[in-house]
Amino acid sequence: MGIRGQPAGFEYEATLFHVGTRNEITPFELPNSPGRAFFRNAGQSERFGLETRLSSPSWNGFRVDMTYTYSDFEFKRYRVGNDDLSGNEFPGLPRHRWEGRVRYTHPVGFFTQFHVHRVGEFFVNDINTVTNSAYYLGQFLLGWEKKYHWVEGSIFLGINNLFDERYNANTRINAALGRYFEPGPPLNAFGGARIRLWVF
Repeated sequence: MGIRGQPAGFEYEATLFHVGTRNEITPFELPNSPGRAFFRNAGQSERFGLETRLSSPSWNGFRVDMTYTYSDFEFKRYRVGNDDLSGNEFPGLPRHRWEGRVRYTHPVGFFTQFHVHRVGEFFVNDINTVTNSAYYLGQFLLGWEKKYHWVEGSIFLGINNLFDERYNANTRINAALGRYFEPGPPLNAFGGARIRLWVF
């Protein structure tokens, strides 16, 4: 169930959802086979969530975009051996996540962009004993792009992990031997060029 609109040039959208699942499939690893994924059925699960987006109209080349996602996902009935995990949260999915972006584009093709992404804390195992900490990621981008007839080109420079945050770029759900985390890179710079040909 959702709603969307464009009042005064703004764009907004909100979607509310609820999903009930039987025989939910979840991954896990075994100590004698680390890195190899196995799967099991997890009884019943329930997902409730909200996804939102808001975008401003372009004003003198500036545009702002924001998104927010709320996720309440849990196991309603789930047993592993003698452990009753009913009521536990899904691993790997933060309850709160939001993104914001400010972009400026000049008529001659120059552009700059600032992007911030926040991922909330989440569990990395079904028994909900180990968590991945919340973190912020920032990115700054600067470049120039132009289209001429059927040729489009751009050059750009940027900085990733602008706040030099310590975070995990990937998490292994229910990993064996406690090897849940794969750290992300520290503050780093990047650049590139791109040419696109439009063929009709």
